[in-house]
Amino acid sequence: MSEEETMKDFTQIRPELRRCDAVARYFGLSIDTIQRWNDPSVLSARIVNRIAQLITVIATESGTSVDFIRWNAALGQFHHLYRKNARPEHIAELSTLTLIQKQMNSDNIPPHVPAMLDMTMFAAAWLPYEYWTEAKALTATDACMTQWVARTSAARNWQVSEVTLRAQARGEHLTAIRIGGTVLHRISELNLRFSLRHSN
Repeated sequence: MSEEETMKDFTQIRPELRRCDAVARYFGLSIDTIQRWNDPSVLSARIVNRIAQLITVIATESGTSVDFIRWNAALGQFHHLYRKNARPEHIAELSTLTLIQKQMNSDNIPPHVPAMLDMTMFAAAWLPYEYWTEAKALTATDACMTQWVARTSAARNWQVSEVTLRAQARGEHLTAIRIGGTVLHRISELNLRFSLRHSN
């Protein structure tokens, strides 16, 4: 039996590994990398940090205090916020993240015990909100295609330097996300902006 066949049999017994494989393929990363950054304490810390950022952003957009936004979020009273001038997608993300955080807290997962990969929590921790639906849909199928590429690989395969990629991302002309120590870019955006290098 080949290594691939053995792995296929194993993923049928352990379906969370199959999902982990699809998520790794979606991000263009190794399964080990995805499992390493799927640690509950890492996910929780990143979600808490994003909630704090959103509260500050929404307070600025709506001209209200951070305490007011935090209080409404804690009570789940987001309808008050929609009457303000904050961007609806920021309020929707805050609402969703708050629910995810409550779910994680109620599960009482010890920080040292790796959790089965839950794409909702993983996406909430690592992905921009606009890509959550895509990620969850694509990683639910075995035919999942890679959507992201590491910055170093992008510079090798497209006619662009890492310096330019960094500058484009900083200027918000190019999406960049970081999973652990790896910066990723959207392949579709790279294809629109840059030509592929041709190997001899």
